[in-house]
Amino acid sequence: MYTLPSTSEGPLRTNYLTFRGPGLNVVPYGRRMERVYEFNPGQSGTYQYFYDRMTEFISNYITVDGRDLRFKFEECTPAQSADCGVINDDDRPFVYFDSVKLLANSSVMAYNMFNLGDCYNDFGFANAEPCFFLTINKVWGWKPSRLSPNSRKDERYIGMIDQLDDAFVPIVCQGKGKKDQEWITGIEIYPEKGFYRDYFPWEGQKNYRPPIVAVQVKVNPCGYNKDIRVQCVILANNIFHTDDEKFAGATELKIRISDANFVKPYGCDEL
Repeated sequence: MYTLPSTSEGPLRTNYLTFRGPGLNVVPYGRRMERVYEFNPGQSGTYQYFYDRMTEFISNYITVDGRDLRFKFEECTPAQSADCGVINDDDRPFVYFDSVKLLANSSVMAYNMFNLGDCYNDFGFANAEPCFFLTINKVWGWKPSRLSPNSRKDERYIGMIDQLDDAFVPIVCQGKGKKDQEWITGIEIYPEKGFYRDYFPWEGQKNYRPPIVAVQVKVNPCGYNKDIRVQCVILANNIFHTDDEKFAGATELKIRISDANFVKPYGCDEL
């Protein structure tokens, strides 16, 4: 059995992991390390496990050398002060909160948690609007190539992006099938333009923290007690989405809101 090369074997590890493109890591993992999320919004005990995993992720992310550096990951520059902590909505123009230097003697930058929007302080499970954190798997020396707006590659996804921005790696999330899409009222992505490109490449930097994208799935009540599949893909010229490598630059979640007492609203039978 072939094993994954270690970080010290940088180029070998890169070749192993990027035949078609690196995968996407999802937080939280479901129980038994599966990407399956079943819960009842009215019963906190059914989603406490997910909350705990997400809280641990944030805590580990902002802890550096045993020190809680939350203030560094929440820094608000004077120029952005009017937008810090503001709830995101469709009428608010896109704001990307600047990264800040993590430690005085390091070039590593801290990812500004304000970019996680509504998902930073409220993970949404109680409102049937669960949040998930996504990161791109770390691969030595790999840097996403800019996606050409005129390329036919991934054109089925490009049409779903309002505007390509060279500073970001775009991400698209949607219900995987027609029924899945009908059972979802909306998907919010924070920051909406995707992963900030300046964090790449990773080359073993001490205290490196990859950029995060939060994905919030808002479930239609007609989708309760259904298995809802959500697919997310990132787009770059050096990521290739194929049936043989379905998790190259992609991931898939399954959400099920279980409520034995739920009464379907009028019109649900039509979906």
